[in-house]
Amino acid sequence: MFSLIFMTISVIVPVFNRELTIARCLQSIINQIVAVDEVIVVDDGSVDGTAEIIKSYQLDHPNIKLVEKRNGGVASARNAGIRVATGEWILFLDSDDVWVPKKIQNFVQSVQKFPQVEFWHTNRAQQLHGVIDGGRTVPASSMQDKEFLYSNWAIKTSTVAVSRKLIESVGKAFDESLRTCEDYEFFWRCIFAANKVGYIDLNDTIIYLGDDGISRSTRRELCIRDNLEAMQRFKDWVGKKSPERRKVGSLMRARMRREYSDLWALSLPTGGIRRAHAALSVARRDIGTFGVVASLLSAVRARQREAASTASKAA
Repeated sequence: MFSLIFMTISVIVPVFNRELTIARCLQSIINQIVAVDEVIVVDDGSVDGTAEIIKSYQLDHPNIKLVEKRNGGVASARNAGIRVATGEWILFLDSDDVWVPKKIQNFVQSVQKFPQVEFWHTNRAQQLHGVIDGGRTVPASSMQDKEFLYSNWAIKTSTVAVSRKLIESVGKAFDESLRTCEDYEFFWRCIFAANKVGYIDLNDTIIYLGDDGISRSTRRELCIRDNLEAMQRFKDWVGKKSPERRKVGSLMRARMRREYSDLWALSLPTGGIRRAHAALSVARRDIGTFGVVASLLSAVRARQREAASTASKAA
């Protein structure tokens, strides 16, 4: 048995109407080889049987704490959990995901080995329709590289551990005004402020891909707009007061150009021209006139390739 004698761990589980998955989630925490100090489950206004299930677990597990609040979204739920957490380390687990039994042990051993690291994340497996994949194949060196993490969707919230000191240093936690991508906006700030980023290349988290996840919404255009808003806020937070900050801003601007290209590729078909035109003034603010032109040209080429491919298949 591994001993937690030098660090305290709080796990935050936001939940809303998850009576079908919350027991599985909580059981995966209870089954850890190394116990955590507290599990803070934030019920974000559920109207099903979620709260009753959580309370039943509290009877035998006093380290499970239930915070009940009005519905305000996942960002507000995680923030409510952070406010009452007492641990030196804050870990996040979404209510439809699970951890393998060695998750916390792997984390503690990594912290002991690399105490200078303030932000950790891990590999993960994903389950869709009963099939579990083999996790990411990206090199661990890339997953610890700040520039790579700024430029890719490489982090899953249920794999993340952040030191309390790091959270306090970035000014605020999750931005509650963002509909989606609030996790990445927060993680980017943490990554920028962290001394080092750590990566555990083990699939110790299983992400369940259902049809109701916000990030898996079929409303792709709205998701891209949310992504762009989160990127802009991070870019504003970073500022330009040093060469390092200007470099990060440049990386994020390049990423925003790609996002705008995807947005316009979706908007260009008949009926979307007006929406694309309405985004131009905001785009000029975000990525500049040159970036707008480059993104538009990229979108046009993407549509042309798609049309050519469709015509070829039809022939």
